[in-house]
Amino acid sequence: MLERFFPNEYVNSVYLIDYNKLLNMGINSAIFDIDNTLVPHYIERAPKNIRDLFEKLKGMGFKICLLSNNNERRVQNFKRGIDILSVSMAGKPSLRALNKAMVLLNSQPESTCIIGDQVFTDIYCGNRKKIYTILVKPVVNKDEIIVRIKRGFERKVIEAFSRKGGR
Repeated sequence: MLERFFPNEYVNSVYLIDYNKLLNMGINSAIFDIDNTLVPHYIERAPKNIRDLFEKLKGMGFKICLLSNNNERRVQNFKRGIDILSVSMAGKPSLRALNKAMVLLNSQPESTCIIGDQVFTDIYCGNRKKIYTILVKPVVNKDEIIVRIKRGFERKVIEAFSRKGGR
């Protein structure tokens, strides 16, 4: 039962993902969560290291889309000056916005991955669509109250994932 929440990969940071491996697997569309995946929630605009990562990925042939449960203003401010697609007010784990992101990217499940910091939103959403899922450790340990509550349950899922040999 917990397997529906297991990611395909669990890494410490978006910078430690083997993007060449993804390309070799046929994955060329990357959907990123923003808050606590790329930056803390209080960072309004994408810092240079994130802009550089996106430029590197685009240079490798990746199509990129941000998928956030946050509002349009937050997402537009974050990506200002970066030529990438985005979908806000996603309602993850609902598939509606994920489907919209995949249409924008012109991607299929087998060529798409989702990268996020939350098991019950990002990973579950991607698993429901049968796309490749990558869980990253949150960039900071400071979350909104509802997310802090979910983190306790997420730890149990991650422990079960690790016991089954996941990393």
